[in-house]
Amino acid sequence: MSKIKAEWEYKDKTFQIRDEKKEVKDKEVISMEDFIKNVVEHDRKFLISIRDGEIIKDPVSILRNTKENIERGELIGTKEAILKKFLVVREHLNEIEKIKAKILDNVYSSTIEACQALLTLHGCIILTPRLIPDYLKKLPGKIRRKISISDVSEIIKTYKDYEHEKEFPSGKKLDKLMMKAKKLKEDINEII
Repeated sequence: MSKIKAEWEYKDKTFQIRDEKKEVKDKEVISMEDFIKNVVEHDRKFLISIRDGEIIKDPVSILRNTKENIERGELIGTKEAILKKFLVVREHLNEIEKIKAKILDNVYSSTIEACQALLTLHGCIILTPRLIPDYLKKLPGKIRRKISISDVSEIIKTYKDYEHEKEFPSGKKLDKLMMKAKKLKEDINEII
């Protein structure tokens, strides 16, 4: 007689894992090799029968451990694994958004600091960033032509839109703003 290693019920059907595969009335019997093959090959129907089924006999905890792994999202092909991957992707996207926000903050800060340094050297102390472009326009023409006031305005406006939760720039726009801020800083360093 073939020994039963595990048994569970799912949708009014009884499944058994036995030493050897044999016909048993009203039961689906599989061998341990078939059980392992179904798990390794991610047989979805089989995995669902374990996850949603009721364990009747499991002396070596093979069903219990498999069920726990399915529920933790450790087995590919189950909705739990897909949900786990989705949560990981969402976490990574949140990290990317934080990094993008930090980059935008650095672009804004470096632009403001460089412009304030230039304006301070010309006798203007401006504490309100939105007024900086207006005061840059009042600088002598020779200095004004060396810097892009429109780039300063764009960086300030983009940051303020982000700060007031109106819009977050795309990665492409963020790259362009970084390049503009870098060029602006270089131009101002050359003037100073």
